[in-house]
Amino acid sequence: MPCQSTNYCSSPNEFLNGIGARLGTGSLVSEGTPLNPNWVVPYHAVQEQPVIWGTASTGRCLFWVDPLANPTRVVRLRFTRASFPGDPYSKRGLFWNNGGTAATFELRDCQLSGIYWDFYCYYDRATTASLVNNIFERGVIAISQDYSAVVKPFMAVNLYNNLFWKSQVEFYYDNPATVWTVKDNVFDTIIQSVPFSGVVNGHNGYINSPQMPGGSGDVVLTNFTYANGPMGGYYQASTDFVDAGSRTANQAGLGLYHYTTRTTQSKEGTSIVDLGAHFVATVDGLPADADGDGLVDDFEDRNGNGVFDAATETDWNVSFNGTSGSPGLQVFTPLK
Repeated sequence: MPCQSTNYCSSPNEFLNGIGARLGTGSLVSEGTPLNPNWVVPYHAVQEQPVIWGTASTGRCLFWVDPLANPTRVVRLRFTRASFPGDPYSKRGLFWNNGGTAATFELRDCQLSGIYWDFYCYYDRATTASLVNNIFERGVIAISQDYSAVVKPFMAVNLYNNLFWKSQVEFYYDNPATVWTVKDNVFDTIIQSVPFSGVVNGHNGYINSPQMPGGSGDVVLTNFTYANGPMGGYYQASTDFVDAGSRTANQAGLGLYHYTTRTTQSKEGTSIVDLGAHFVATVDGLPADADGDGLVDDFEDRNGNGVFDAATETDWNVSFNGTSGSPGLQVFTPLK
């Protein structure tokens, strides 16, 4: 699966210091597919190795964002999974950005298990963090913006349709210089160690979890049932979150037209979005391919709005090879 990076450094000394890879002046892009996501894990979680990663006293992180000045670098993960075995928080870092940041952090359609991510903006570089349709399992995510002489108030944050499951979630929104928006997410049995005050929020689902103040349209529950499906175990058997979101599923920035939360695999389409994480809708266990051309609907309709945008996309309803309908053998009879 595509995974691109530039100006990486992973020297033996850094490895001993607990750093998997250092992001220099370039960008990081990792994109798998719905059925074959990219995996990013500590190497010792894959197989036994003779080299020890870090020491007993050092932390560990998969990526360290170097403090080099580059106002345009991007970190973009899609259909990517990260997982850590049980360890103290300091040894489960996804990104360490203390000392540097990127212009854009985009996480979409990812599943992150056991991670620790303490995210804040250093120096005066503007940063946008966009987390859309991700699953966070048994981890810690803390996003901070305050009045410190070092940490500057230049970070816009958007969280839509994420599932935070049995995790610790913290929003330190002490400086309202930028807008943080947290909508259409599900918080299931989370730990909240700081107040969520000041954040623009609403239409979130809470299952045995503290509720953010100031929101409207929330769904608060004490019981909820998930179901297994082709893409994982977080399909929604309960219907409490269906059509409970703040906008339609195909709207810009969300793009969940070809996705579903249901085991029936019915697409969201233009309906009001369900709360929480979604999966690409399937047919017979494979991502839906309406025109049978071998390119799945979500891939052809890249922005997920359900409309064919000729400048940047191929038509998911019309086959590029002249076939149409469901995949399979196409028989052509010569004209007589």
